[in-house]
Formats: sequence, structure tokens, C-alpha cells
Amino acid sequence: MVEPTLPDRYKILDELGAGGMGTVYKVFDSILDKVFALKVLRFDARSSPNEALRFQKEAKAAGNLVHKNIMKVIDFGVTSDEIPYMVLEFLEGQTLKDLILEQGPLPIDRAIPMISQIVEALECAHSQGVVHRDLKSHNIMVCESGTDQPIVKLYDFGIAQISINNMTLTAPNAIVGTPVYMSPEQAQGGKVDHRTDIYSLGCVLFEMLTGEPPFKGESSLELLDQHGKGT
Repeated sequence: MVEPTLPDRYKILDELGAGGMGTVYKVFDSILDKVFALKVLRFDARSSPNEALRFQKEAKAAGNLVHKNIMKVIDFGVTSDEIPYMVLEFLEGQTLKDLILEQGPLPIDRAIPMISQIVEALECAHSQGVVHRDLKSHNIMVCESGTDQPIVKLYDFGIAQISINNMTLTAPNAIVGTPVYMSPEQAQGGKVDHRTDIYSLGCVLFEMLTGEPPFKGESSLELLDQHGKGT
């Protein structure tokens, strides 16, 4: 993949991975003399105004949330070749999903302190009118803290719903999220609020304790139906 033309202050050290919305690089900031993660809009989405707006919305949603359990957004900008990017704190660790795949089900006395940190992160987001809408083990980073208890951080607010003065800045009846963790109201394209994230968090906790998500299906439609019926 062709690397983006970034401002001179940023030197790309490595490609960390690619997700649904963008590619993430490890970069060195020569001005701050510090390593960051830098996310750019994925190549096939750059011609879409909607995707660019969604990318910008993610930066604003996460950038306004200041909490020890939410990945920090440091900066947002557009490259010389008009590619949106955001600069994020660089975290050493692994996703909760990878941790579960590597170690299997987690003991309850280990899982509860970790999930409690995500509860605190969600409390911060919800108090500012932000609903994550894609809470899953893939979007939770587990970082070493130098103690027995790791620091857990929530990230990827790419499809977050933002409400300002009771006005929702998201298209109604849009089904967005990840089917394995999706709340019944999300599956039906209905109105969502903070309870949507709480449902998804319950799915994550189930996965932490059992090693598997609560529902399995051969297709997204089957999964959505299972969430709706609770079976």
C-alpha cells in the first residue's frame, strides 16, 4: 500500500493494521519527540464524502472525551493530498479479543476490574451525549500498567452517535455495528441510546468469562435474529 504524504513532523515507523475505516501507522513526531499512532482514511473510502465526514466525526467524538480509559485523540488534519488523518496516543498492549484468543476464558476476579474500567469510559462518553454503538472486544485495548491490574482503554468511535441539545447527529433507521455484539434495537434499525452500549458490554463480559460471544450464527441475519429473540 502507498503510504500517505504526511506533514513533515511525522515519520512513519510501521503499519500497525487496517480496519473498517482506516489504516493505522506508528509514527514519530519530531516536534514533540514522541511516538504516536496515526490513522488515515482507508484508500477505497477517500472519494466518498460520507466516509470522510464519518472519519471526522470519529475524531471529534473521541477528541472531546478526556478519560484515562479512552484512547486520546491528539490532533486531526488533512494531508497535502487531501487525506483526512487523526493522531492518537500510542498504546503498548493487545486487544481484549486477542487476549481472549490467546488465554481463553478469564477468571472472574480478573475480568471484573477490567470491565469496570470500560464502564467508567462509557460513563464519560454517555455523560457527553456520545453512544459508541460498536462496543466489542476488538475495540478494547489491554495495556500493561506495571501492576497486577492492566489499564484498559476503549477506542474506535467510528460509528458513534453524538447528541447535542437532545438532537441526534446520526441518520435514523440506519443499522450499524457488529452483529455479534449488537443490541436488539440496533438490529432493528431503531433508536439507540446509552443502553445500547450497556447491552454490548454485557456481550463482551460474557465473552471474557466463557471465551465465546453469547450468540453464534452462520450469517449476520441469523445473529441479529438471535439477539432480537434472546435465544
